[in-house]
Amino acid sequence: MPIKRPLPCDATASVPNKKPCLVDANSPPLTHRYNLRKRRRCDDAEPAVAVKKTKTSLAPKKPAAEKPAAEKTKTSLRPKRANRRRAPAATTLPPSPPPDLSSHTPRSTSTVPAQPAAPLLALPPSPPPGESRNASPPTAIPGGATPTTEPRPTFFPPIEDLDEPIPVTRIPVLADFSCTFVRELQSNDTAAVLLVSMPDSTQRILKVFVPDPPTYSDPFSNEYSAYCSLVHHGICLPPSTSAKRVVPYCYGAIRLHPKRHIKRVRFWNNHLKKLKTPLYSLLLEFIPDAPSILHAPERLARRPELVADIVAALRMVHSAGVLHEDPLPRNILIDGNDGVWWLDFGSSISTRYSKIHENWFTVERRRVAEVLRDDVVPSTLAGRIPRWRIRGF
Repeated sequence: MPIKRPLPCDATASVPNKKPCLVDANSPPLTHRYNLRKRRRCDDAEPAVAVKKTKTSLAPKKPAAEKPAAEKTKTSLRPKRANRRRAPAATTLPPSPPPDLSSHTPRSTSTVPAQPAAPLLALPPSPPPGESRNASPPTAIPGGATPTTEPRPTFFPPIEDLDEPIPVTRIPVLADFSCTFVRELQSNDTAAVLLVSMPDSTQRILKVFVPDPPTYSDPFSNEYSAYCSLVHHGICLPPSTSAKRVVPYCYGAIRLHPKRHIKRVRFWNNHLKKLKTPLYSLLLEFIPDAPSILHAPERLARRPELVADIVAALRMVHSAGVLHEDPLPRNILIDGNDGVWWLDFGSSISTRYSKIHENWFTVERRRVAEVLRDDVVPSTLAGRIPRWRIRGF
């Protein structure tokens, strides 16, 4: 017959040298809820420690004796030891003697009329009506040369589309094209600018446009039309010419398949290379050592007279009937020889398709002169951020 062993928490079991457990066998085991290290077994439970009782009295406590008001004020107003300073002794000056009027002689009369006393602060003349006193004057350029500011036009007729486009010289479409990827210079939601190497080891710019850009107009169509007008009017010239050039030369347009036309395309980390549809692109001239004014404003700050050259270069672009529509410092290049270049005509409008009044060209040149002369140059010299960047342009 098997022997029935008593449970460790059985109160009726007789275990030698063990204290009886006060917990019933049917009750749940004793456990600590938050810290399991404090749990003890039932048979090792220690007797409860008696809590020391304290004598409580229902009589109200006697308030502490208050110090006199003078002593309290002295204690509260006493400064700390570190702040104690001995006040200097007050010195009284003797009263000044009254002036001696016996030796005073009246001022001799003269035929010269008395001049009125000059004011302490010479106030500027009040501005004419309609102008603000806080308007800053145009910044003077070292050397005496100041860019001529054209009068501000007030009449802007709407830009209307022509019934038929004006025929101009068209940029060729490059059928047999291949290049080697070098690096990506810039990328945004409308296009990607790549530096590529041609088979003859010359470096050029390949501007790849997004198929469905989130803009009102197509940037590729705008830039292609602008370069057609610039080439037709002799503004966009090849590098071999000796004439003054202000726009990078456009070699042609391409229907690009990245995996077919670009070698080492695997090093180009962009989603455009995975698209199966052809990408419209432009092959442009690469101008070395020519950062934009956005990335190198110190070049313009060292030579502020280049503002007049930038406005003159924009006038040449306007002579071809191309309104830039994005004339900001990020689209202006200054090379190592202080040459000025305009680029990025993705937002432009040309007279080939639209009827544009002359005032639109005038106000664009005036806006460029004001931004460069009154904002970029002073901000760069003062070491602060220009206002056109703060406004988010």
